[in-house]
Amino acid sequence: MFRGPLPPPEVFAKYKEIDPRIIETVLKLAEKEQEHAHKMDERALSAQSVAFRRGQTYAFFLALATIALTGYLAVLGKYAAAVGFGGAGIAAFVTPFIRNRLFPSPPPEREHRAVVHRKEKGGE
Repeated sequence: MFRGPLPPPEVFAKYKEIDPRIIETVLKLAEKEQEHAHKMDERALSAQSVAFRRGQTYAFFLALATIALTGYLAVLGKYAAAVGFGGAGIAAFVTPFIRNRLFPSPPPEREHRAVVHRKEKGGE
């Protein structure tokens, strides 16, 4: 058994015996697959970047709203509510940082696109 987009040279030579043009075809297919894999990786990375920025933007406006409401409650003289709401807001924003520091998530594994060929039993 072997892995990868291309078979080993011995198998390639057997392919050539069947049809001399097959090597060129297999190489073109491998190039197309690699181009496709790169495009999909770029799209995934771009989507992750957009989602990350969107999350940061939402968090920023949520923090502003929390600060504004806490200040408004304090101006109204509702100090207990202001402290409670402000404290809950701070806890909501600090908790993810503490959690990530204490329990870091492992890096995501990359999906390897590979063709697996198996040798037939009893022969090469």
